[in-house]
Amino acid sequence: MTMAEMESMEGWKQEAFTWQLRINEVEERVAHLQRELEIVNFIIEQPEVKVAALELCLQSGKKKGGSKEVGCLIAAETEKFEHWNSLSRIRLRKAKSVLTEPVQVAASLKANIGQLQLLFNGAGEGDAAIKKARYEETLLTARLPLCGAV
Repeated sequence: MTMAEMESMEGWKQEAFTWQLRINEVEERVAHLQRELEIVNFIIEQPEVKVAALELCLQSGKKKGGSKEVGCLIAAETEKFEHWNSLSRIRLRKAKSVLTEPVQVAASLKANIGQLQLLFNGAGEGDAAIKKARYEETLLTARLPLCGAV
């Protein structure tokens, strides 16, 4: 292996390391968004549980003559539930849409890393493979700012 080839390999290794760092950043962002999604789902469930408990209380109260107070509580909780539900659905849709792009970018970056590793192992050192990897790198670099991962 010539000195120029060794320098080229070192450059590719450096580049692969940079891509791996970007993949890690995107995966961390995905994990953070998934946690936010779980929180939103939990927030959605809370009013549903409260309303169900109050309805049970109302049903048992009807057997004993009924309670206007419980009925008012149910109405108030139902209204809160509908408000939270609509807000949570909006947050959920936003979180899912924001989550999709980083996952796709991470998958593309991993594929690019795999190709670079093949180059390191000597399984495709031809000019065509190098040009393809550089082209894909350019495409991925252009897409990264779109998902806020840079």
